[in-house]
Amino acid sequence: MFTWLPFAFAGPCSGTSPAVQVALVDQPALTESSGLARSERRPGWWFTHNDSGGRPVVYAFDLAGGFEAHEVTGAEAIDWEDMAAGPCPESAARCLYLADIGDNDRERPSVTVYAVVEPGPGEAAPVIARWDFTYQHGADNAETLLVHPRTGALTVVTKSGSGRSRVVPLPGRPPGEVVTLAAVGTVEVVGESGSERKITGGDWSPDGARVALRTYTHVREWAGQDRWWTSPPLTTTPTAEEVRGEAFAYQPDGGWLTTSEGRPMPVHRQACRD
Repeated sequence: MFTWLPFAFAGPCSGTSPAVQVALVDQPALTESSGLARSERRPGWWFTHNDSGGRPVVYAFDLAGGFEAHEVTGAEAIDWEDMAAGPCPESAARCLYLADIGDNDRERPSVTVYAVVEPGPGEAAPVIARWDFTYQHGADNAETLLVHPRTGALTVVTKSGSGRSRVVPLPGRPPGEVVTLAAVGTVEVVGESGSERKITGGDWSPDGARVALRTYTHVREWAGQDRWWTSPPLTTTPTAEEVRGEAFAYQPDGGWLTTSEGRPMPVHRQACRD
């Protein structure tokens, strides 16, 4: 048995310090970090996973060198692209949501989001819920899953070199079959190159006040309101120079951590300046 620890979040900040590398995780099994989520069971620990070609495993690490692997039972790993933490679909526990939504060739007949209860040391992570879906506009590539910290609402944001990415909400309950989902709008990211425009990850702040989306070069934050994507971003912040930075998660001070694909995996922190 365990007790969920209250998570103290300082709230959004008006600016962050420049990125600083705070860890370098060198593990043979972890070569393409693509998603990142904060542990609510163990303060100071984080979860990540590999990109396409990996096994259905989530990896836990801290910034002092701790590292663990947790098998995700009942799941496939075709192209896991993001993860997020939030309330479980039908319980008071906290879950990790794993987004098998990558589709570079835009040919997959359907994609999947899995939910698992956050595992503790030595535990596997059995799937407790799954959403299988396709898009009304046709097969598409996506690398971002957002889970609201209070309601548990799930949203996929697609990845587009044009800078206009679709916002696709998922049903509140797993549908039990493959369903077709419609976009409710688009979020526009302006940049001179595809690397500046392609959304590769994101997160809700723990208090629900902000939504962050990252590209390979910048993090943008929106006010966490209904139809947040219809407003311009509140902040635009350069990220660390990463080989292929795709993962993002808020940290307690209102700043965030990012990771990059590659071995060893660099972990960068951008802390609140206020």
